Amino acid sequence: PLSITSSVNTMQQLFLNRLPQFQIQGYQLLLLPLFAQAANMHLSFIRDVILNADEWGISAATLRTYRDYLRNYTRDYSNYCINTYQTAFRGLNTRLHDMLEFRTYMFLNVFEYVSIWSLFKYQSLMVSSGA
Repeated sequence: PLSITSSVNTMQQLFLNRLPQFQIQGYQLLLLPLFAQAANMHLSFIRDVILNADEWGISAATLRTYRDYLRNYTRDYSNYCINTYQTAFRGLNTRLHDMLEFRTYMFLNVFEYVSIWSLFKYQSLMVSSGA
């Protein structure tokens, strides 16, 4: 269990070290779709840690820490995406068609991810399909 916890903490630190590379000043809008994907991987990783904590032998204290991480990073990443989008959208001085195209692009490439992040907290939610 100690080696697993160590590996989990190392991976967590790698995400924290790399995510700022997708938030470079002056390039935030251009990097926003990539940031959303990287944030999605990070939040998925945290969720996997929470879901597999018993199997991996992760302590209750570490589990609480990762639950806090999930809540806090979901909020932070969502706010970053929304604020970056809103700032860029307000700054557009262009035709309606271009504004709608920008909005559609961001919804498909950023907000599709943002919309599912809040669902990660529902650990025991099982969705069954009749298909």
